[in-house]
Amino acid sequence: MSANGDMCLPYAEPMYEYLTDKGVEAELHIYGDSENRLAHVFHIDIREPFATVCNDEECAFFERFVVK
Repeated sequence: MSANGDMCLPYAEPMYEYLTDKGVEAELHIYGDSENRLAHVFHIDIREPFATVCNDEECAFFERFVVK
């Protein structure tokens, strides 16, 4: 995951492509919109609505790999 104001945003898609090319299951999500420019660690601010969405989606992704 990355955000529209993340300093690492230019690396998000190449990393996603690298992982999927190697057969690693991955998803790429970019958060923020024209009214909400989000920085690198936006997901840590629990008051940020995009953080809630991001963290929920990230947990859902990893839960698919948890053996119960």
